[in-house]
Amino acid sequence: MSRSLALSAVLLLASSCGPGEAPPQAPVPRKMLPSEEPSKQESFLLKAPAQDGPIRRGPYVQAVGTTTATICFELWQDAEGTVECDGKKRSSVPGTRHEIALTGLRPYTRYDYTVQPGEVKASFRTSPEGGDELSFLAWGDCRTYYERLARMASLAAKDLADFSVHTGDLVDEGTVPEDWDRFFEAAAPLLRTGALWPSMGNHEYDAKLYYELFILPDPERYYTFVAGPAQFYILDADWTGRRDPKQAAWFESELQKSRSRFKFVVLHQPVLSCPCDDYSPATSMYRIFGGLIERYRVTAVFQGHNHNYQRAERNGVLYITTGGAGAPLYSIGDLGKETKFAKVVNHYCRVRLSGRRMTLEAVDLNGAVFDRDERTLPP
Repeated sequence: MSRSLALSAVLLLASSCGPGEAPPQAPVPRKMLPSEEPSKQESFLLKAPAQDGPIRRGPYVQAVGTTTATICFELWQDAEGTVECDGKKRSSVPGTRHEIALTGLRPYTRYDYTVQPGEVKASFRTSPEGGDELSFLAWGDCRTYYERLARMASLAAKDLADFSVHTGDLVDEGTVPEDWDRFFEAAAPLLRTGALWPSMGNHEYDAKLYYELFILPDPERYYTFVAGPAQFYILDADWTGRRDPKQAAWFESELQKSRSRFKFVVLHQPVLSCPCDDYSPATSMYRIFGGLIERYRVTAVFQGHNHNYQRAERNGVLYITTGGAGAPLYSIGDLGKETKFAKVVNHYCRVRLSGRRMTLEAVDLNGAVFDRDERTLPP
């Protein structure tokens, strides 16, 4: 039986002002491109019922380590959940929410798995234990036009990357369950094949659902993880003008302890990005995080909030704005001197690490690479 889910498409443009010395100011409305009106097909899909079947959300991969992973899914009705992987069947007690842990796996190995009920088949790869090789995807701001997200996810899933990092604004409104239904349905091909490591966007509203749906390292609102030769720092930039000295201290401490060759920062409001029609939180984010990012030689920063693609560089750090996975695109203001390339386009980024070399490609929804950056870290 088909289930109708009403989508609450709320567009909230929240500002992020300075580091606490001034109250938040109302954002300047940003200009959507004329071409960004939804097509008839997209308008229909925004309101169409979810697909039939026993699974409401998922399956999707979480908490992937070198020898462990967790397969998550939610059912419409209480039932036992099972995952068959590597010749073993693991079950959970009857219920709607299932998080089934897989243990005893081998590092950097791709595993096929099957979820019941629904008999959904997919695969994922465990994290490498050290080594020189890694591949991951970076994408963000996928709310509103879920047909575009579905197209991006189907395309990106073919890359079979090790995992994805997300720059925030996964949904229109994080407190609305139906918005999450839309997200998981549209992104399903990609979420089944690798872990998603999200950052908090302003459209998540720090919602309880966000923390219930994703298995994140402590303290969850911001966190870090290591994968092969790289360490990732997922920050919470959605402060609406409030300072967070505890997070800043944590960030510096984790940077000091890191022994990883590559260091990547992921957050929503950008640290260095061209403003969209005179609105940008980048000034305050740079004051708060920029010094630490440069002092500890972060390799690259992946950021969202601005719904377009930008590649910039300052003091040896690469800044990638990747906010085009489905949200309405925004025009770009005057390009700053650090901006090397910018394009208003729906897209995602794929990154490959090999030895001391990093290759980044920006890919549009037709599968065409429209920007590329290659760099080798100094010895």
